[in-house]
Amino acid sequence: MNLRHVLFLFTFLFFYLAQSQTNERFIRIIGNAKKELSANKAKVVLTISEQKANQYVSDSLAMSFNEAYSNAISKLSKMGITESDLKLSIQNRYNNRQISKRYSLTIDYDKLQNLSELQDNSMKMFDIAYLFELIDENLETELSLMAIEDAKRKAKAICDEIGMEVGDILNIEVKEAGFGTELIADKKDTLIKSYKVAITFKLID
Repeated sequence: MNLRHVLFLFTFLFFYLAQSQTNERFIRIIGNAKKELSANKAKVVLTISEQKANQYVSDSLAMSFNEAYSNAISKLSKMGITESDLKLSIQNRYNNRQISKRYSLTIDYDKLQNLSELQDNSMKMFDIAYLFELIDENLETELSLMAIEDAKRKAKAICDEIGMEVGDILNIEVKEAGFGTELIADKKDTLIKSYKVAITFKLID
């Protein structure tokens, strides 16, 4: 084969490959996945207050703040909660001339109902924030695979409509994940975690 033939063949292959790349068709699809998660912990704000005797209530008894605090600690200890677990958030808050203090406390979610049942006039739950720990690697893998399958399903539906077939995956890009080591706080005890990927599929005639 002489030099002219070699140059001709090289030129033909160059333009053929360039044309093939130009005519290559693909489709980009967004795949979504979501799962409802339940809180595993709760951050509770407790209000502990002294009690004044009410002359109009027969069984009303006066209780100093120290007595109310000791009573609260005694009740909480039955749940395995110690005094050191309480974090003072607002000190000497006066309400209707009664000394009142607020404490924050983090407990397991399944203990929340038991804590609620311990409430009385001197100790009340003031606020609750539900906590979610999103560091489960298996969960992230599960959602990513669900998102990929969702993208495949959409791509096949489109290709069936236009008379083509879904080819190889050319590219996958994570659009939304947000898994980390920080606790997420919410006012609801369930949370929807979403995962989103953008996938480029090759199209085949």
